[in-house]
Amino acid sequence: MLSKIGSLLSKASTITLFMGVIFSIIFWQVSYKEQQNREKIRFDALAQEIKSTIISRMQAYQQILQDGEGMFYASDSVERKEWEEYVKQIKLGSVFKGIHGLSYVKVVRKNEKDSFVGHIRKEIKNFQIKPDGDRDVYAVVTYIAPSNEKNLKVLGLDNYAESIRREGIDRAIKSGEVALSGKVQIIQNETEKSENGFLMIAPIYKKGYELKSESDRYSAIDGFVTSAFRTKELLEDVLGSRYDGMLSFELYDTVSTGRANLLYGDDYDTSYLPSFFVEEQIEIGGRLWTLRFKPLPSFFVELDHNSPNYIFAGCLLLSLLIFTLVLQMEHTRQKASNIAAEMSNELLLEEQALKKALEFQKVLFENNAVAFILMSPQRIIEKVNNEFCNLLGYEQEELVGQSPKMIHISDSSFLGWAPVFEEVKADKEVANIEYPLKRKNGEIIWCDFYGTTITFDNDTKGVLWSILNITKQKQLQKELEESNKEIKHMNEHLLDLVSKETARRAEKEQMLVQQSKMAMMGEMIGAIAHQWRQPLNSLAINIQDVVMAKQFEELTKEYLNAFKNDSMKIIQTMSKTIDDFRNFFSPDKQKESFSVEGAVKETLRILKAQLDSYEITAKFEYTDENYFVGYKNELKQVLLNLIANAKDAILFSGSEHKLISISVIANTKEIIIMIEDTGGGIDENIINRIFEPYFTTKEQGLGTGIGLYMSREIIQRHMHGKLEASNVEFGALFVITLPIIDSEDRSKES
Repeated sequence: MLSKIGSLLSKASTITLFMGVIFSIIFWQVSYKEQQNREKIRFDALAQEIKSTIISRMQAYQQILQDGEGMFYASDSVERKEWEEYVKQIKLGSVFKGIHGLSYVKVVRKNEKDSFVGHIRKEIKNFQIKPDGDRDVYAVVTYIAPSNEKNLKVLGLDNYAESIRREGIDRAIKSGEVALSGKVQIIQNETEKSENGFLMIAPIYKKGYELKSESDRYSAIDGFVTSAFRTKELLEDVLGSRYDGMLSFELYDTVSTGRANLLYGDDYDTSYLPSFFVEEQIEIGGRLWTLRFKPLPSFFVELDHNSPNYIFAGCLLLSLLIFTLVLQMEHTRQKASNIAAEMSNELLLEEQALKKALEFQKVLFENNAVAFILMSPQRIIEKVNNEFCNLLGYEQEELVGQSPKMIHISDSSFLGWAPVFEEVKADKEVANIEYPLKRKNGEIIWCDFYGTTITFDNDTKGVLWSILNITKQKQLQKELEESNKEIKHMNEHLLDLVSKETARRAEKEQMLVQQSKMAMMGEMIGAIAHQWRQPLNSLAINIQDVVMAKQFEELTKEYLNAFKNDSMKIIQTMSKTIDDFRNFFSPDKQKESFSVEGAVKETLRILKAQLDSYEITAKFEYTDENYFVGYKNELKQVLLNLIANAKDAILFSGSEHKLISISVIANTKEIIIMIEDTGGGIDENIINRIFEPYFTTKEQGLGTGIGLYMSREIIQRHMHGKLEASNVEFGALFVITLPIIDSEDRSKES
């Protein structure tokens, strides 16, 4: 019988050892996978935190561009100094790091290129569009601030000349929203190495245009507010040094993670391959970005990587103990009298193994990177680990056996936590509860709580809390909220400045209009004086002839009828001059379709007598009648001012060849009126200033300096055209360009 028992015990010991090794391996694998899952969850949280930070920063930059866009909608025009002042007010370099400059990009059509370049060269002498070449449309960097040496290198750059930038611009026009370009190379100095980057683009549309369709938006586009970002500099500012050595971060344009689409990547050893990585996609300005996060070896330092090995060793040790126990039973099969003693010895060995297991659990609890606190059913602190003591600045002896009221920020806070404690004690798991605690030195910190139920030996239930310090995250969140409030305050202040400036300009413009009318009326009175001089002389001669006819008794009935008819014709001519004068200054009630050539003829008829008196020839050439929808009298006022200026220039120069040439040509897009004189031209040093208000080339008392300014305002603002001046061989040439709109648009405006 004992032999059979011995044989069974021999087989059992082998089976026990085998099964013990198998279960040890299984427990090791489970523990290892659990540790990897914890590492993955913690790393995912870091990745989500970085992702949220990037999204928040990019949204702040989008708001900056939209605020700049608002300046152009709030004003008829934004000058270079106003743009620089706005950028200075938002503290671009200090508050919004990672963005070097804010640009205004003007959309220039092919036929507008020369006049646009000429206009900018009034401020910037050597301005030119880069790269050189003829294109149908240009998107030219016109303003950029701050106006430092690097930024000024970008002035004149045609963003539409490069395919990736052009794609971003087209997407901004089509959507009407802020858009991001694809990956571009940013370089502001020939000596610098190019860097990966991208553009952020906000479209600006012309006022009064419909924006229902993509074609409407292309027709109405006037410019953009843009900013170029160097991706490395931007993300290093966003990430800071907090994550140094913890993870490797890569940013790709679109979902493809090929090297060609890499916008940003850390310079870490590529030979290191982690056990996992995280990929996230975000959409910014209609552009999809892929974010790839890889943990670095230092990320895993905080965790105890030997835990699975300890478990494996403990399980293996337990298996060996059981194996030893069974072998011991086999060796004692013939010593029945010693079985009790041997069993006591085995129990002692098992107790020692249990102590070791408990000691192992204690090591895990005490040295964990997460703070733990064990609470009794009566809310008394039963146990804390070292990390919890480090977190709050206490020693274990100061905490164990005490009420947790001492670590709450107030009595009400302690009482308010009681329902949460009872909820977890009732076997309900609670996670991600953010709550403040008070350190021993009085400092308040924010913590993230995770609670689970613990059953004590007496079958009562307490709570084990695991705690993470999230104070830095809370501070970052508060700083972001304060930044948003500051941006809102600056926006409100900007709107107030825009309103005041708009009112001031409206008052100034009204004064200029009145002064322009008075100057024009003086010119008209001079024209009437010349118109009436000849009729008045004829009427005086007729009256003297009547007196002489009476003296010589030639005053017959036929003579009186002839005298009456001639005098009435003269009076009718003078009356028509008054009608022309009155109609010339009567304001148009609404836009109408009128003949441009007819407006020129009517203006010349008013000035004919005055020009004839100075022996000045006015030559008018055209082929066909061209019609334009607008205010006819306003165009006649502009023509009157330009022809009168040409007359004064000819008289002042003393030119022997007194000629004013007027011609009208047209194509499918525009009507062009050219007025050329032989008055010697305009001084090249001042030709760029002749359209400024109160600037005159005439002697004091002979000119107001508002005629050309108001003429250009009428053409540009009321007729959406252009008025330009240049010198030709014998004098000056003024060109009026009026855009032709189709009949449907003309009827809508009417």
